[in-house]
Amino acid sequence: MIRIRASQLQAAYDGEPVIRDVSFEVRRGQFVGLAGPNGSGKSTLIRLVSKALHPQKGRVLIDNQPLDQISREQLARRMAVVRQEGRLDFEFTVREVVMLGRIPHLKRFQGEGPQDACIVDESLRQTDLTDLSGRLVTEISGGERQRVAIARALAQQPEILLLDEPTAHLDLRHQVALLTLFRKLSRDQGLTILAVLHDLNLAAQFCERLMLIKEGQILHSGPPQGVLDTATVREIYGVEAAVSRHPVSGAPCVYPVVERQEETDRLEAVR
Repeated sequence: MIRIRASQLQAAYDGEPVIRDVSFEVRRGQFVGLAGPNGSGKSTLIRLVSKALHPQKGRVLIDNQPLDQISREQLARRMAVVRQEGRLDFEFTVREVVMLGRIPHLKRFQGEGPQDACIVDESLRQTDLTDLSGRLVTEISGGERQRVAIARALAQQPEILLLDEPTAHLDLRHQVALLTLFRKLSRDQGLTILAVLHDLNLAAQFCERLMLIKEGQILHSGPPQGVLDTATVREIYGVEAAVSRHPVSGAPCVYPVVERQEETDRLEAVR
């Protein structure tokens, strides 16, 4: 089943094109990573798929239904989004913020019930926040707030999860724990995940598929071992890199070749 289908999307800010004729599909239960340089259009693509931004051209289908025909209330019951610019600066406890994820499933004026409490408890456990559940979000670190935002999204029990740099501000332990969780949810529960990820090595380790974007266009898409090589890294990021295989998983590992890059930059400056 194709959960997300984007066709010939175009978008611009102040007349400047940001997304240019982008088409892609994400199937049910896939964990897809979206990677590329800063300013390449990754966050804009997340905004288009989440209905936060309307395309100038093209369309997005969710389960073969046009996105513009889905109400925001219906969409909130099917899709959760963790945005890069999301802020948690109001004096709610961690648990209260995560409980906000249950709102799309409640009727008007309906309070949370025991089932909602159980779902929130599980979301807190999955994101290693149980011990912080009574703390105010204004009193915890940036990385902990990031996990709160993810827990709130999980509490929505979505069919589709959109993540814009979900591992930003997290230490290595929590990066690995959350990416492991996302992969498990996609494989075991059919959760469809599209995530903006900057760390190519982590993306290659955990994602079933990568989409590499540059200047508003998806130039490469496929399994990590099929799209990550020296030539592609040079094309997308403009850096020299060695690409080898992880000794355990066999996933591609990208290592910037710093000395060679410095020599390349020096020759370009001379020219």
